Amino acid sequence: MRDKKEKLLQKRLKLFKKIEKNLDFIKGSISKVSRKNKITGEFYHLTYKDKTQKTHTVYIPANLFKKINIGIKKMKRIKELIDEINTVNIKLLKQMREEKFKNV
Repeated sequence: MRDKKEKLLQKRLKLFKKIEKNLDFIKGSISKVSRKNKITGEFYHLTYKDKTQKTHTVYIPANLFKKINIGIKKMKRIKELIDEINTVNIKLLKQMREEKFKNV
């Protein structure tokens, strides 16, 4: 039982470290904006919601598009990692519950 618990704790620690590598995330989505006057060149808007669910828009020049897009992908990865950590935490909870009932 202890061995299984240790493996789960190690897995959770690895997941924490993966989150730490993705801390330069950005929450939101990018949309390409066309200009009415047909001037050449592209630009983008980052749209996101704050904690009060108010929508904000930030201008993103074309040369920052790739960096911002990577940040958005990192946010998606962090959400996936949080789901994995949740799964591990539930397994740990079940493990602790089994240990408690075994000792009774």
